Amino acid sequence: MVKTFSFSHFLPVECYIPPDTVVCRVPPENVVFSPHGQTLLACYRWEGIFSWDVAQLDQPPRVFRPFGDEKFDREMYLSVTVSAEGKQFVTSSDEKTFRLWEVGIDTPISEFPLQGGEANAAAFSSTANLVAYQDAEDQIYIWDVATGELRDSYKGDNDGEHYFPLAFCQNGTILASQLCYIYDVIQGKKVDGFSSDNFQFQAFSHDNNHIWVDKYPKVDTIELWHIQRYEKILSILKPNPILSNEEENDLGSFVVSDCGQYLACGLCTWPTSLEKARVHVYDIRNRRTPIVSFDIPETSVCPLAFLPDNMLLASISTESIYLWDLKPYL
Repeated sequence: MVKTFSFSHFLPVECYIPPDTVVCRVPPENVVFSPHGQTLLACYRWEGIFSWDVAQLDQPPRVFRPFGDEKFDREMYLSVTVSAEGKQFVTSSDEKTFRLWEVGIDTPISEFPLQGGEANAAAFSSTANLVAYQDAEDQIYIWDVATGELRDSYKGDNDGEHYFPLAFCQNGTILASQLCYIYDVIQGKKVDGFSSDNFQFQAFSHDNNHIWVDKYPKVDTIELWHIQRYEKILSILKPNPILSNEEENDLGSFVVSDCGQYLACGLCTWPTSLEKARVHVYDIRNRRTPIVSFDIPETSVCPLAFLPDNMLLASISTESIYLWDLKPYL
């Protein structure tokens, strides 16, 4: 495996994960930077939490898998998040118990008995100290970490055949699933207006009041909506597909910068035979074209993350890390 390490805006940083460390079978669930950008973390569903020192990407990652190989094929790692103070939190589950961890500590912060089937997706809000998971029947449970009590439970809009990511807004008052079931945690009810028939949730804005969505039937724009007013604020043209086929109109990956001014995305190229994917970066002040696009030798765009100061964009696959220097374009 060729190793290349360059912060050129033309050449990505590629980091090999040695097979004698862990062989990752699928791309990560999500990718995040630490608040000051020194650490890059990725949650792999079966392999655990990988973390790299950004300044030493040629070094093997640290792997957080508190059960070691004892429960290698039973413990699923569902998400990794980082608090404003820099603490790193992980959600995981086996067939009976859902857990919240702090990276580096082998004893869970909290354990919660599964109420239905196994947990397929999860989210944690360090601000509200709430954790949520979705089971195979699309029942969503919200737990209070401080008290250990079940805060709420509701049925989502999923058909139960697939799992979709969950996300809290920054202050923890709204919980969203990718099928755009938007739930007001404070009032304990669904936010009217959004429906899985028309919207696919992509991300919260930085101000807690807006969401980015993809809309169905298939459209050529990515849209920003006000949650409570059910009002479209702006639209951005989707990037042109590499191939002209219907599947490529779907978003395969999407992320918004912490400041809310930039977003990055990639169109879904699976199940085509295309052996490259393209990452596009937008400034929302210019809504018609990306400010820059990058090609990667992957069959689909993997999860993306902005450095907190927006100077770097990261994507991690099963074997490689790609970092792009955005300074020339911002």
